[in-house]
Amino acid sequence: MLIKKNINHSKYIFWISVLFIWVISTLVDRLWWDFYSNTPSWDQADYLNSALDHARALSFLGDDGASDVRSLLDKSPKIPPLASIVNGAVIAFSGDAPHQAAWSLSFWNGFFIFNIASWGLYLRGKKFAIFSVLISAFSPFLFHLRTDYVLELPLISSITFYLFHLGRWSDKSIGGKWIQLIIATFIILTIHRQI
Repeated sequence: MLIKKNINHSKYIFWISVLFIWVISTLVDRLWWDFYSNTPSWDQADYLNSALDHARALSFLGDDGASDVRSLLDKSPKIPPLASIVNGAVIAFSGDAPHQAAWSLSFWNGFFIFNIASWGLYLRGKKFAIFSVLISAFSPFLFHLRTDYVLELPLISSITFYLFHLGRWSDKSIGGKWIQLIIATFIILTIHRQI
């Protein structure tokens, strides 16, 4: 009984550590936004406008809500609707100024870090997972993605999530469950729209 309690306690400490790393990386991002005097050259491909359009269509912003799903999907001929819907929802709550809209990037960063932690835990254990999360959270390349409004961060987060579930599905000891395949298929369909 005591060993089971220690295992559960250790599990909570691990996920709290992952959450703490995400909070620290988000604080670093927020400090960058507070002290960086110039507006970054972001949204070159109109991703922010797409997120705002989806937020308005879902009645998160303004009063011109979507009449049906087709009108919502018509707003994304080349841009993936899932990323724009999630970004639009976050922007609706945080605001649409660049430093406020960047909270959507913090959300995707948290999703990415959670996926990396899940992968590391599955492959090698808690120490490897924490090491992988630290490298991912403080990588200069990923810092650049967290401060430039492009779809690469949602894309790599989704791909990591997809590969994790597909990898677990193909594992003979714990895989082969339909729910794993359904999750992987759903994610690959949203990635297909993003690529």
